Amino acid sequence: MTEQHDGHRQRLRQRFLKDNGAAMADYEILELLLTFALPRIDTKPIAKQLLAEFKTIGGVLSADATQLSRHKFIGESSLAMLKLVQASGLRMLRQDVMAEPHIISGWEKLLHYLHATMAREKREELRLLHLNHRFLLLLDEKIQQGTVNHTPFYVREVVKRVMDVGSSHIIVVHNHPSGNNKPSSADIAETRKLAEALKAMDVGFHDHLIISDHGHYSFKNSGLL
Repeated sequence: MTEQHDGHRQRLRQRFLKDNGAAMADYEILELLLTFALPRIDTKPIAKQLLAEFKTIGGVLSADATQLSRHKFIGESSLAMLKLVQASGLRMLRQDVMAEPHIISGWEKLLHYLHATMAREKREELRLLHLNHRFLLLLDEKIQQGTVNHTPFYVREVVKRVMDVGSSHIIVVHNHPSGNNKPSSADIAETRKLAEALKAMDVGFHDHLIISDHGHYSFKNSGLL
């Protein structure tokens, strides 16, 4: 590593520390991040290549490990570092949700967490948020993962998990990788079946949310629940 490169990296660090990177371009943030895993390599072209493919820093951090590993110089150290940053951010968002005294009072935080967790996934997945009688979040779990446009929605499996956890209320969440927030006819039919089953158990079905990179859809707000 030349003195010129050392000086460039030092200036990047100083610029970042001045305002936590507010004045830096996305490629510069990613460039600086990669320097910690690649201390002897010019990381600017790597950062620009990653952003060209994955569009945003969030897209890079949430990209599949196999996709990232196809890039030159993205080995175990770089991959671990990128995924560590992603995991740290998601854990921070999740802890913010858990700290809320009532899930409703922290609804925007919940949506932010769910979007960060699910919106960029390449396959559909189904999550259950288990709440107690005071609407505190007891458990957040992924119970199914499917294909790019479908995930299994088994009412029996959801009911079993509700009984196992002892939930008083639940929120069902799944994502649409296509970016289309609207529910399918199958989504609507299975939601209605689940609502009937939960009503018989005296368990509240607070909402069913569909998450995509274009926002979210609420069954409750749309009058379908």
